[in-house]
Amino acid sequence: MVEIGGEAISSIQEAQAVTRSHAGTPTVYTIRRGSATFDANITPRVNPPEGEGSLGIALGEIALVSYPWYEVVWRGLLYTVNLLLYTLSAFWSLIVGVFQGADVGAALSGPVGIAVLTRDVTRLGFIYLLQFTALLSINLAIINIIPFPALDGGRILFLAIEKIRGKKMNPKAEVWANTVGFMFLLLLMVGVTVHDFDKFNIIQRIGNLF
Repeated sequence: MVEIGGEAISSIQEAQAVTRSHAGTPTVYTIRRGSATFDANITPRVNPPEGEGSLGIALGEIALVSYPWYEVVWRGLLYTVNLLLYTLSAFWSLIVGVFQGADVGAALSGPVGIAVLTRDVTRLGFIYLLQFTALLSINLAIINIIPFPALDGGRILFLAIEKIRGKKMNPKAEVWANTVGFMFLLLLMVGVTVHDFDKFNIIQRIGNLF
């Protein structure tokens, strides 16, 4: 955000204060997105819902931080570990939410959602695309290690059962379990994809092209 109503903005606090002073009044916001700058005519809300601001958006400070070349490797490892821990925490919260009856649909995305998010991240720049790719890779690795038939984690589970029992599992039972697991994953993917079409308004976007 560069200007609000012709007034230059240099901090989040200043943007919030100026926005509150223009509540209920149509105001021109000059916004910089990447290398492009454009104006948006917005009317800040006078009485926003509790927990929301006049614009209904969250503001944050971002920056690109560079480090000396000799710090790149260990900082990359640290970032990967932190990303893994955050992802595991998010998965745990998702699982807990399912058992608590919470609506977790907004947190799920399939191939369509990933394609839309990839497009949006690509617009931010190559670095952000790399970070998003790393996030996807970690998510896929965690999902693949879940002890469920048809996944690598399911194979590890079967091997553990064989180790405990001291004998091979029935091949037909293992094939049947993997088949059922694979069918379940396909149905889940179809369901998430249908949800993505609704969440990202894909049908409406396609209609706007014609």
